[in-house]
Amino acid sequence: MNRLCAFYDLIRRSRSAHFWAWCGVIIALQIGAPARAEVRQLGIDIPVYWYADASDTLTLNAFLSLPEEALKTAPLIPSFGYSTKAYWLRTSLPAALFAGEQRWLQLGPSFVDRLTVFYRPYGSDSPWRQKEFGDHASARDNDLDYRESVLILPPPPTAAGYEMVFRLQSSSTLILLATLSSP
Repeated sequence: MNRLCAFYDLIRRSRSAHFWAWCGVIIALQIGAPARAEVRQLGIDIPVYWYADASDTLTLNAFLSLPEEALKTAPLIPSFGYSTKAYWLRTSLPAALFAGEQRWLQLGPSFVDRLTVFYRPYGSDSPWRQKEFGDHASARDNDLDYRESVLILPPPPTAAGYEMVFRLQSSSTLILLATLSSP
């Protein structure tokens, strides 16, 4: 407290233009342009299309072969309440969202029983990479040692970006909170 009072007293007594100029520079640097991570939310910033699988027998290939008319658009964050159905969601992450750098896809909430993520470069014939998350997943494929589920995506190899598919199933409320951000 004494240091703060001494600093205030120094400012009050000082009439030096040099001192005030340096104070202005320091204040300008503090509020100027803070570094901010770019954050995109699936469902809000990035469109998501979904399908409810009542039979719980749909495979990835069967979901991908569904006609476009069978999919519904999630107008906001994908949220389905309490349901025994498995939900399949599809989206694409254009390369422009990456700006040539890796991005972190944080997935939640943490109380979801099973969340399977499939991804590959958009339009490619390469095999789908699969990651498992959730309370009941056999293995937690987290890319970071962190309490939340995080998938680290390298910059896409093509300008088309990534295509992603999520399979969501839970005994509690079904919601997908997925945020793409810079590290």
